[in-house]
Amino acid sequence: MMILFLAYLFVRAVTNKNKPNPVEITSKDGKTLLREFHKLTIKRGVLYGVLNDNGEEKCHLVFPSAFREQALRCARDDIGHLRSFYEIEYIGQI
Repeated sequence: MMILFLAYLFVRAVTNKNKPNPVEITSKDGKTLLREFHKLTIKRGVLYGVLNDNGEEKCHLVFPSAFREQALRCARDDIGHLRSFYEIEYIGQI
């Protein structure tokens, strides 16, 4: 429940361009989002962090830490583990 409230709070704050009150934020994820607030954006209703990599803007999905392991597991099930990709690439070079 707290995770959903935190996500809603930050989506609303970024949309309104109004940083949340730090007193309301007690979780580790929330404090990280507060610190990085200036890097957050909304695209298609989803919260992203924006990074500048050698002049190229890159967006990454903001995910609560409680769901990261589950998301990685789902991604690996769908596309395979990256280690397999590197092994295939290495075999192709031999």
